[in-house]
Amino acid sequence: MPRVTVTETAPAAETDPDRPFKTVLVPRLAPGRDRARARDRIVTRHGALVMSVPAFQDVFSRYAMNRVLTRTDGIPDPALHLLYAPDATALAVVEHVGPSRAAYLRAREDPEYLARVRPEEEYLDRELLMGRPTMYDVRTEHVFGAAEPVGGIRVFDFVRRHSGITAEGLQAAVRAEGELLAQDAEYRSVVRRREHDVVVGGLRGADHDVIVQLWLDDPASLPRLASLTRRTEAARTPYADVRGSFSLVAREHLVTARPR
Repeated sequence: MPRVTVTETAPAAETDPDRPFKTVLVPRLAPGRDRARARDRIVTRHGALVMSVPAFQDVFSRYAMNRVLTRTDGIPDPALHLLYAPDATALAVVEHVGPSRAAYLRAREDPEYLARVRPEEEYLDRELLMGRPTMYDVRTEHVFGAAEPVGGIRVFDFVRRHSGITAEGLQAAVRAEGELLAQDAEYRSVVRRREHDVVVGGLRGADHDVIVQLWLDDPASLPRLASLTRRTEAARTPYADVRGSFSLVAREHLVTARPR
């Protein structure tokens, strides 16, 4: 049986601030704003602006601004093909991964960052978004797939546990499901890579326990993925709060990535 591998993107303990870190953010569109313009401004302009600050040049091993897609982007209707209802307000799934949380925090206090990037963030939060993005502190578990991500389409399942199960129980259930599906050749022909981001801290507005990530080759794989994952639906009911969970399909957009 394949074993889940915990990768070194675990959040730093307060006593060890230089450990690797990973955070996941979900910016959400404010009512009445233009979705396409806001999404493109966040994904393309904001990421490039951050990386133009010299203090951030060596902070990230991976920085991704994954553009959330809807059926208006010409993909199969997410509401029909995802495990949980899509969050219609979500614009992107942002991933910050780096070797040192302390270095990341220092960069956020850099004078050039404060002068050039912080005002842009405040504008986005105030004018385009529903306040500051939801932010999760996570530890990554690699389930299967290539060492480097494959395929440009990502599916994110933000799973909240059922009231009758502990966080540890939910993590064990999701891990067992991943190990089972790792042995399924048909499933792996659709899902090229699977990871679990175990939420260890809700840094801002976060209320989920695990973020399941799947890599697909293209949006056309979504209907086939839905038919394959229905077989595990009955097993999922005891641990997942279906109404409190949500799913997103996104096109991967890497701002920067270095070999792991």
